[in-house]
Amino acid sequence: MTHSPRRLLILFLLLVPLLHAEAAGRSERDIEASLLHRQYPLESVAVYSRATQTWEPLRSRSSQGRPLIWVVNLWSKSCLPCLEEMPEFRKHIELTQRKLGSAVRFLFVADPPEQTSAEDVVRFWQKPFVDGLADKCPEGELRTPMRRDGVASCLIKVPDVDPARSQTDEVSRSLGELRPLTLLVDREGTVRQVIAGSVLSRPNVLQEAVEQLVSAIKRPVSSSGHSASSR
Repeated sequence: MTHSPRRLLILFLLLVPLLHAEAAGRSERDIEASLLHRQYPLESVAVYSRATQTWEPLRSRSSQGRPLIWVVNLWSKSCLPCLEEMPEFRKHIELTQRKLGSAVRFLFVADPPEQTSAEDVVRFWQKPFVDGLADKCPEGELRTPMRRDGVASCLIKVPDVDPARSQTDEVSRSLGELRPLTLLVDREGTVRQVIAGSVLSRPNVLQEAVEQLVSAIKRPVSSSGHSASSR
């Protein structure tokens, strides 16, 4: 059976989005697999203290204790999906604190550093207006009036934690520049779980991964290397 050029063109246009989606899915899965068990340089992270209005190394915050897991979300001001998912992270933080307490802490790290300056991070965390989201503001978020250039902004609710920023390009060089990217990192800085892309596209995956990893870390291990519950 032969197809007319017009019909072939229509079939091609229908297949292109499917091929792009499949390629993107493979790419994200490949990235997740490649980043597992890599080292995340926690020592390269600086945190902005909203209380003192100063930047300080993450490692210097020893008074806050060391969690079992860091949930590290890598974002940049130019990454619209990164900003769009931030209100969802507020819910994750509230739920995680209720269920797991201080065992888990969240870090929202602006990276690569050349895309989001320290001033950009502070300014955005204080006034989190996002252009381009106004036609689909997250539920409950505030939409600003349309400007003269025809653009409206969305005032989103950022997570209620001190923001952070990479001080070097080490992360983007070693882990790549896909954003958003969420890593579950243990105390030693080892990446134990990876979620490539927006958490909005994979409901419940983050919460389940965090709870399972905390449970695995807390599980007592015998001298033979087997957990007590597996004997």
